Amino acid sequence: MEPAKKNYEDLIGFCVKYKGEHKEDVEKLLAKLVENQQNRTALRMEMNNNVYSNEWLIMTVLFGITLSFILLLDTGGVTAYHVVTALLATGLSMLLLGLIKLSTLTHKKAKQIWIPLEKLVSSDFYRID
Repeated sequence: MEPAKKNYEDLIGFCVKYKGEHKEDVEKLLAKLVENQQNRTALRMEMNNNVYSNEWLIMTVLFGITLSFILLLDTGGVTAYHVVTALLATGLSMLLLGLIKLSTLTHKKAKQIWIPLEKLVSSDFYRID
């Protein structure tokens, strides 16, 4: 068990078993400890979200198969079909690039995962907003 988790459990155990005269203050502390532990758990889950290599292999194979169907489409010399084929191939390629950017945290929304970490560190591991 990691030291921080053991410390949290010790603090929570102390708060639950406390029978002194400052019961209300200890209950407030207990509520904050539980909230903080939930935030730490949520952060850990977000930090551990990965796309594994076998998933990338499957997505790449499916991308190749779908792209080959698009490129082998018989357009019959009609300009509108050439445009549709180009749009489908471009859209599929952009979808794969978007998945890569999300996985490597280069997408604008994905970069914001570090803002809660900074708030967590600056609040001495109390809050994530």
